[in-house]
Amino acid sequence: MPRFRPVPLVFVACGLVVAGAPFLAAAQGFDTVGTRAQGMGGAFVAVADDASATYWNPAGLASIPIFDASLAFGRREQSREGGGSGEPGRPAWRAGSSGLAIALPVLGVSYYSLRRSRAEAATTVSRDVVRDDASTAFSGETASTWNLGVTLVQSLGDAVVVGSTLRLVRGGRTVSTITADRVSGALDQAEDLETSDETKFDADVGLMAFVGPARLGLTVRNLVAPTWDTGGSLPWQSDRLVRVGIAWGPDGVRGRRSWSVASDADLTTAEGPDGDRRALAVGAERWFRNGRVAVRGGARAQTTGDARPVATGGASVGIRSGLLLEGEITSGGDTVERGWGLGARVTF
Repeated sequence: MPRFRPVPLVFVACGLVVAGAPFLAAAQGFDTVGTRAQGMGGAFVAVADDASATYWNPAGLASIPIFDASLAFGRREQSREGGGSGEPGRPAWRAGSSGLAIALPVLGVSYYSLRRSRAEAATTVSRDVVRDDASTAFSGETASTWNLGVTLVQSLGDAVVVGSTLRLVRGGRTVSTITADRVSGALDQAEDLETSDETKFDADVGLMAFVGPARLGLTVRNLVAPTWDTGGSLPWQSDRLVRVGIAWGPDGVRGRRSWSVASDADLTTAEGPDGDRRALAVGAERWFRNGRVAVRGGARAQTTGDARPVATGGASVGIRSGLLLEGEITSGGDTVERGWGLGARVTF
């Protein structure tokens, strides 16, 4: 295991100040990227021991033995409008992600592409958005970002590791009136909307503390919180998101573990595709056959508004030494999200 140098206190100070401040967060949240993370219900901030740590918790790279590279794709959707009789329905939505990350214990590079589209019936949006003569009008929206990042990791003493991902973010958002016979058709049209993109700078900070069999994690995403001009609609701000986590397990303090039980909690509220989100997640993972096979599962619910619970499950299978194929599924009720993810990982 490489030896880490002390990190400037400014990184820790920034993380603690942000964690204690109240924020209303917008844009993509945590529950988007990473096949393993999604299979564990999103309880991954204190696990984060593969290349997806560049997104989930930069400090987690310290737990990579030598090298880890991952390629992942995912898709989520809720294609029926929610809401009870006489109540406004939640927007129907779809979200897709893809990512490539390559990491060493002290350095990582990553690319993530995130795109989210939604359609909302005209009766639930402002009249100045919808044409008066559109009897089947929807408000369609698409937001997308791609992120190119460099992750650096250092230590603060023997029991604490901090890391930061510096990112170039190209993003945009567009809102348009759509006419369609069904919600699914409106979603199809919303996915085809073009965005006017701008490139901004942003950064994430992560912390990992090792206390006996427990790992404590903290991630602050979008420290800079840039704002995009969306060409006529309201500006789109990528506000700060803060999540904490704890994980238990045997084996080495900083290394990978044969099993983990974890829990994450958001400290900020994010504007999700189906309304405000502030998640509480639990998950577990078990590895077999010297790290060649793994099974995992989890659950997630919101602590603001309706609970919107989902259950998740996933697995990893080594097709040869150091090469893993991974998958996950997410399932909720008829008006809660469902999705899947596939990935491949090289690790040693």
